[in-house]
Amino acid sequence: MEADLTILGGGPAGFRAALRAREYGFKTFLIEKEEVGGVCLHRGCIPTKCLLTDVLFLKKNSVGKERAKVFQGMLRRKSEVVSRLHSGMESTLRKSGVAMVHGRGELLREHLLRVNGKEIKTRFILIATGSRPKELPGAPFDGKQILTSDDLLGLHEIPERLVIIGAGPTGCEFASLYHALGTHVTLLEATSQLLPASDETISEELKKIFVREGMEVKVGEKVTSLQKGTAEKILVSIGRLPNSEALGRNLGILLPDGSVEVDPFMRTAVSSIYAVGDVTGKSLLAHVASYQAEIAVDHMAGKTDKTMEGRAIPECVFTIPEVAQVGLTEKKAREKRKEVFVGRSSFLASAKAHILEEKLGFVKLVGDGETGEFLGAHLLGPQVTELIAELTLLLQTHGTLRQLAETIHPHPTVSETVREAALDFICKPR
Repeated sequence: MEADLTILGGGPAGFRAALRAREYGFKTFLIEKEEVGGVCLHRGCIPTKCLLTDVLFLKKNSVGKERAKVFQGMLRRKSEVVSRLHSGMESTLRKSGVAMVHGRGELLREHLLRVNGKEIKTRFILIATGSRPKELPGAPFDGKQILTSDDLLGLHEIPERLVIIGAGPTGCEFASLYHALGTHVTLLEATSQLLPASDETISEELKKIFVREGMEVKVGEKVTSLQKGTAEKILVSIGRLPNSEALGRNLGILLPDGSVEVDPFMRTAVSSIYAVGDVTGKSLLAHVASYQAEIAVDHMAGKTDKTMEGRAIPECVFTIPEVAQVGLTEKKAREKRKEVFVGRSSFLASAKAHILEEKLGFVKLVGDGETGEFLGAHLLGPQVTELIAELTLLLQTHGTLRQLAETIHPHPTVSETVREAALDFICKPR
């Protein structure tokens, strides 16, 4: 078999790359060992957000003893949503002329792969093999008590007690989900704050909300070992490892940690081999992986000099309430700029937040005190994951907070709180 491009991995990045390649007329093979859509569709982004959407309704409309019955309905709807999206992705690939190969691909050398005992000669190779959960030393996953996020999503009954080790995005999302389902949740984090990469004020406020609602939250607690019987279920969410076992080490493209080293065009040390997504270890976000895939295929086609350098990358956490951020934290901004101002506005003043009965949280905008240049945004509250794109564009285009304040925002929407925070910033005495 011969191809212009062969893609290892059919997750969001592999899917996007395949469609982009067909737009350029590339003969394209997409190799996936499980199902198209990858972790994001089947065991990550989509099923968790589906459950969190439903549990927010459940939280507002407590049904007491009916929670177990409602949970079964949530699981059915989750499966239906995933199934529809999976079918849609497969249909899109077929209509686009992408040749899908089900199997485990193995990279032999430049321009050559093997799958299901057959070799594929290919002009370009794109590695999009993703990542897997990292184990706690001495406490391997057993699928029964010590669980991955995949295992937890596979539960059909609500656990009475759940200990979550690691309060990053995944840990905090599952804490929100199962607490709302009535589980006693203990959340442990080795660093000094929840969501270690987030602005300190966001992390501290989220912790206060979790504790006030009845969760047991402990920061600065490093877990070194686990004992059987510690809790009914234990979710270990301490990071992920790149899936690079099938890539071989003789090509010189792997770093010591197993990730694939790439340049700003997502190209490895071997000019015909590119890598995107989690396997590069740069950013474990589906939307980033998809964008990287576009950059890689565009570069293969010689169509653009677009790179990942300087890109504003939004990050979203679908806790209750939601968290969204882009750009510098206040602390990082003060390390880089001479004068930094902050604008804030609370959702308590938002009419739409009152309508939604989700009044917790605030918008925090960070900017240069001298020029007004926008440097970062940190949001906690209702639907803030839908608000971050506007702020990402402002950051990407080096806009100012005055421009944001002078932009009319519709009423009644939660987006008005973003403008109010910008107004608060520009009203600061200079």
